[in-house]
Amino acid sequence: MIIYLAGDTYGKVSDFYHKVLQIENATRLTPAWILHAGNFGVFPDPIRIDRQTRLRGEPDFPTLYYQKVQVPRRTLFVAGKHEDHAWLELKYSRGEMELLSGLNWLVNGFKTKIGDSERDLSIVGLGKVFSPTTYNLTGVRNKKSKSHYTRNEVEKACTQGPTDILLTHQTGHGEKIGKFVSDSQGIQKIIYAIRPKLHVH
Repeated sequence: MIIYLAGDTYGKVSDFYHKVLQIENATRLTPAWILHAGNFGVFPDPIRIDRQTRLRGEPDFPTLYYQKVQVPRRTLFVAGKHEDHAWLELKYSRGEMELLSGLNWLVNGFKTKIGDSERDLSIVGLGKVFSPTTYNLTGVRNKKSKSHYTRNEVEKACTQGPTDILLTHQTGHGEKIGKFVSDSQGIQKIIYAIRPKLHVH
């Protein structure tokens, strides 16, 4: 199975899939799925789009959402920091994880499968970002803290059993990317518990 790995779309959905199709044409490799590590930019209400998303250009997710557009390649994503988390919580409460036709959201701590019955991949997701002030919260959270993952979500992910791919927005604690050193707690615990063959972040 061919999969593409991506991240940081910031609501510019048409531009993102245009680039995907360009890569397909150049490589002649069509993905069965795209795994997206967050900041897809799912803001259905233009008024609620956050500043960091607006700084990267005008997003077209709201237009595509209300026009009920189908994305050209099936995509599975975890939430990044820059999504409408209150709206995502509402969609989860309704059991609606397909946000556009072909665009599926993987809720924190849950496991899903992509592919077909003969060749499929199991994937556990942990989106959002780490915050030491939010990590141990269990009650109602404010707007800012809704963009942070919690210990409960980490512990749920740890119960999912052997998994092909762990899809997270951030990398594990102590990992280095250039000069950046991650302080994201809990991710290494998930890796130890479910032993993924690949960690995408």
